[in-house]
This record gives sequence, C-alpha cells and structure tokens, in this order.
Amino acid sequence: MSAVSSGDQWNTSSPNSNRWPSGAPRNVFTRLSPRTIRGTLLSLLLIVVVPVLLAQVVMFYSEFETRRSQEVKANLELARAVSSIFDSYIRDLILYESSLGLSIESSLQPERVKALIIQSAREYPAIERFSWVDPQGRTVADSRHDAVGVDISDRLDFKEIVNGREWFVSHLQQAIVGGEPRFFVARGIRDDNGSLKGVVSAVVDPTRLGEVLKVQRVGRAAIGINDSGGRLVYRFPEMELSWEDRNLIADDAELSRALSGAEVSGVFVWPVDRREYIRARVPLSSVGWVVSSGRPVDEVLGPVVIVLFRSFVFIVFVAAVSFAIAMMMSRNITTPVRRLRKHMKALPEGGLGHPVEVNGPVELVELGDSFNRMAEAMEVKTRAIAQERERLEAIIRNTSDGIVLIDGQRRVMSMNPALEALTGWTTEDVKGRPCCEVFRSRDQHGISLCETACPVLRTMSSGVPVPYAEVTITTRDGRSRDLSVSYVYISPPSSPDGYCVAIGRDISVMKEVEKLKDEFVSLLSHDLRTPLTIIRGQAQMVQRYSDRLDVVRSSSDAIIDSGRRMEAMIADLVDSARLETGQLRIERQSVDLMGFTSAMLERAGPMVEVGRILLEMPSDLPPINADPDRLERVLMNLLTNALKYSPPEASVLVSARRLGGEVAVSVTDHGVGIAREDLPRIFERYFRADTMRRADGLGLGLYISKMLVNAHGGQVWAESEPGRGSTFYFTLPFAADTPDADASRMPESKN
Repeated sequence: MSAVSSGDQWNTSSPNSNRWPSGAPRNVFTRLSPRTIRGTLLSLLLIVVVPVLLAQVVMFYSEFETRRSQEVKANLELARAVSSIFDSYIRDLILYESSLGLSIESSLQPERVKALIIQSAREYPAIERFSWVDPQGRTVADSRHDAVGVDISDRLDFKEIVNGREWFVSHLQQAIVGGEPRFFVARGIRDDNGSLKGVVSAVVDPTRLGEVLKVQRVGRAAIGINDSGGRLVYRFPEMELSWEDRNLIADDAELSRALSGAEVSGVFVWPVDRREYIRARVPLSSVGWVVSSGRPVDEVLGPVVIVLFRSFVFIVFVAAVSFAIAMMMSRNITTPVRRLRKHMKALPEGGLGHPVEVNGPVELVELGDSFNRMAEAMEVKTRAIAQERERLEAIIRNTSDGIVLIDGQRRVMSMNPALEALTGWTTEDVKGRPCCEVFRSRDQHGISLCETACPVLRTMSSGVPVPYAEVTITTRDGRSRDLSVSYVYISPPSSPDGYCVAIGRDISVMKEVEKLKDEFVSLLSHDLRTPLTIIRGQAQMVQRYSDRLDVVRSSSDAIIDSGRRMEAMIADLVDSARLETGQLRIERQSVDLMGFTSAMLERAGPMVEVGRILLEMPSDLPPINADPDRLERVLMNLLTNALKYSPPEASVLVSARRLGGEVAVSVTDHGVGIAREDLPRIFERYFRADTMRRADGLGLGLYISKMLVNAHGGQVWAESEPGRGSTFYFTLPFAADTPDADASRMPESKN
C-alpha cells in the first residue's frame, strides 16, 4: 500500500469544535465603557500596570548603562595609569643597567663587580638577578654564582643587542630551572666607537611587579599585563595559572586589537574563568605590551540589581494592593464570569443540568442568555456527532478491508484491526515510520512503487483519488500479499496538514485462483490437444492406407486409446465438480477386496501393464463396505500413477491388512519418489510435484481419490523417499455384517 498522516486515530472532528463564539458589544463606546468586562480590565491595565512597567524598564536600562559606562571609563583610566607606571619602571631599569654597565666597565676588580651586581639585584624592585655578559655571550658576573660562565649567545635579548639594539625587553619565558615565568631586560654597553663592550641583563620576576605598580583593587577587580605574544605576564589579584593558561591570544580577539596599538574597552569574556568582565586594554607602545584593567560584570552591576529589585518589589506590592482593591470593586463582574466559566467547563462532559443564572453588567446578562441557548443546541448536536462517530469507528474497526492513514511525509499514522491482522504489524509498531519501510509495496511486475510510481504521492500531489490499484505488499513475517487498493487525499478545513486514506482488500486468494485457472486451462488445452492430434493423425492414416489391414488396426487402437484418455480427463473434471458440490452418490455394498482387485486387473489388462502388479492380501481379510465403481476408480488412479512414475522393469505392490475396524490398502512403487516439501500438497486439486510434471494428466487423480475415500469414511495419506519410491495408503471400513465392523477407527494420519 504506500503511505498516510493523522492526529488521533480516525478523528474526523474539527479542532475548533469546542471553541465558543463570544458576544459582540453593539458599538465602540459600549465596548470600551467601564461597565463592560473588557473596558474595566483594560482601564485597570492601562492606569496601573503599563506606565509603571514602562518607567521601570527605562529606569533599569538607564541605570545599567550609566553604571557600565562609568566602570568602563574607570578601567580605561586605571589601565592608562598602570601602563605609565610600568613604562617608567622599564625605562628606569634601562637607565640603571646603563649606569651599572659603565661602572663595571670602569676597571673595577672582579670581586667588586660581583658585589655590585649582587647588591643591585637586592635593592632593585622585582629583579631576581643581574648579569654582566661579554660580547661573545659568556656570563662574566652574575648575582647568582652558579650562572657565571653560562653562554647566553642564543638568547633573544642578547641577539637583539648584538644586532644593534640599545636595549630590549623579551617576552615572557619559562625559567630553565623550575619553569617559573620570567622576562629579561637587556642593555648594551658600547664605547665611543660603537663597539659592544658588554651587556647588562636583568631577570625580572613578574610575581613581584606589585612592588613596582603599587595599585590595589577591591573585590574581584583585576589588573593584567600581557607581553607582545599575548601571554599573561602579571595579574592582580594573583591566580594559579599554568603556562598554557597564560597564552590568551588564541581565544581573546580584543587582545589582538590592543596589541596592534588600539585602546579597547567594553564587556568581554576572560578565557581563563569564562566570566564576563567590563574591561579596558591599553597598549604599552615602548615595549609592544598591553595593560588591562577590569571588573566582573556581576560585581559591577550587582548593587544596581539589588536597588532595582527593591524598587520592583515595592512596585509589585503597590500593584498587589491596587489589584486587591480593584478586585473588591469588581465582584459584580468576576462572580458571574466565574459562574459562566464553571458551566462552560461542565458543558463538554455533558454536565450542564440547568440553565446558568447571571447577574451583573448588561453584557454578562446577555452573554448568559446566549450561553444557555447555545448549550441547548450544543447538547443536541454533540449527541448526534457522538452517535455518528461511534458508527464510523465501528465500521472502520469491524470492516474486513484494511485501512491506513498516511501523512504528508508518507509516514504511517494509524491502521485499523483488519490491516493489522493482514500485515502482522500494530499501529504502535509502525506509527511515524515511512510507509515504504512498513509495506514495501510493489506492482504486479515486482517493481517497487515507493521510488517510481507511488500512488500515495500521486494522489497527494494532484488531489485526484486513485480508485483502483493492484499492489503487492510484504508482511511483517516476510510473506507477500496481493491487495486491491484505493487512495484518496483528505485536506481538513481546520488543519493545514492533509493526509491520505488507503483502503485495501486482500485478493491473494483470488490471484491464486486466477493463476490456477490459467494453469488449468493451459494444461487442459495441452492434454486434450494431444489425444485429438493422435486421433486426427490416425484417422488420416486409415483414410490413406484403407487397403492395409495392419495399419487400420494399429490406427484404430491408437484412436481408441486416445479417446479413452480424453474420456478419463472428462470424467475427472465431472467427478471433481460433483465432489465439490456434494452431488456424487456413493452406493455402498459388501466387497471382497482380494476378488475385486483380481477381477479389476483382468479387465484392465489392455490398459495397464498388469504383469508388473503384485498382490499381497491375507486370505482371511474381511469384506469392506464400499461402492465398487468408486473403489475401482481409486485403485486405478493409484496403480496408474505407480506404473507411470516407476522404471519400466519395476514392479508395483498392492497389499492390504486389518487396521482396527478398517482395512488399510497400500500401493507401493519404486519410482522417482516425491520431495518432502511437495508431500503435504499432492492431494490438492491441480497440484503436480516437480517429479510429476513430465507426465500427462490434469492433476486431479489424487485429489479425486482422496475425496472418494473421505466420502466412504476412510482416510488417505502417502509416504515417500526421493529416488526410492512412494507408498500410498487408504482405509475403508469393514462391511456392516463383519464382526469387527464396530471396532474403533484408526487415529487420523499425519497427512
């Protein structure tokens, strides 16, 4: 089937069916009058709530913006001040390094140089140590004795001095020993000719820069200094930061702008703690660094929020008092409205036992009268709709045709019980799934309809119903079922989403009957044409060679044999029809099975190879109760099949024995046998196993034999092993005058 959509299963009612019409005042003046519900509530809203709320919104916004602007300005000024202090510190340090280098160069003794460097490192703020380095990069003197002799020629600050810079401030680096953050300030010492005599290098400890800046901030306000690479050199208040946390350039766009030389201010998120800060950043142009000053937004605006919250609480209190007074004054409105609402809620459940009485404003009295009239009409209409819906649901639930709803995306919405039984799916299993996954619809040629010519898509896109389509679906357990399906698109006026209704009827049995009919007609025409061809040909031989007695006799025999075959086929068809309609009469009598079978074989000598048939029946076998003509038909059918499907030299055994109150007869051959999967179907009408298809016949012999045996009150079954032969059994009751005639019958066979 291909696709359908839905809300509630089989819900055909409009979603607006419970929406009540409202009464309309007669003119604009009465609609806005304080005596009306709308006018009273609107006046209270306009007088009390709207102006106060607008004023508060404006005040809140103005206060927030003012406080934010003040904080931005304060941070910008502080950042500039810190930038100036830090710039002065760097310049003073460079001058100090210059005087220290000239003092060292003026032929001081090594012990005096060492003492001077150690004393300078102790006295100068934030300095961890000073070093005196010769032009080749070897440390000649250092305030830390283990650094003497260390080669720093590959260090960036030394290279910059060698390349002609007078002084250089490095970016933040990790100390080789310990990994603490440090940066270097180097100053070259040159003679009058510009030749480098040495380099004074200072190692600055960023954690001690507070001694230099001497700026204190309260709360969580912060000051920061970033080097030219964006790495955080110093922060107040101090925080435990890993080396990776200090690298802010990757996640901080404003830092990149400040490093490019622009002052930046506003509200930004600090990448380390992911909190919003009102912050300003000022570039330190002398060294290419940036100074930051900021405070968390919640700390800046928190006091403002508290003040505004108190104001809001006060306004709410005043509004509550005003509302209480207004409610006391408007009881003549709320009381009838409440009564109307109570009756409206009871109306959908049929709970309106008596008309509603409304007192108060004119509009409410008119509304109450209208409501009572509408409730009466609704009650009558609701009962009619409920009855109609029950009838519709009963039809859908009990119809033998399968019905499915499919939405606009070709997803299953619901199915009725008939379709659930047909497909093996339940609505809960498939609701919301694409219909192509559930039904896997194909046309009569086995081509998928879902991707080529989906009838659901066609009727949805065109809006034109598809009155009839033959579709093959696959059930949940993998079986194929043939359906005749009609499709119609439904677009409810109350909903923008339409859906498709597909109604399908199982025609698998009809298709099978048509297939059997076609096969039967083809088989019948072929099998009847064969003896007719022989008769025509032999008649022509008789006509052509009428003077030759041997040819005439041979042709006459062939004509007689072909006529007998046609007669047998026609008899099979007639008997099959009579057995199906119950018109075949069975005239039972006592029959001696051994004598009857021997006489039958003598009569059948010209028609079958009697010499290949062996009889094994005990002499004391009691007579059976059977119609001789029908018994002969059963035996001849079984013997003919046994001889037909056995090798020419193989014998066929006919035996009989007592079995309870019956005689069991068996016919055993040594032929090709019957496949296990075909064995349960060999007694079906027109069925022919693969091993039997090469022989002539209509496929009715075993079917008629079973029907005749069943009509006698007996049973028939078969056992077979492919390649080794088959045995067919049937049972018939003892004759009425036999002592064992009333014995218990044998149990039903497995077939």
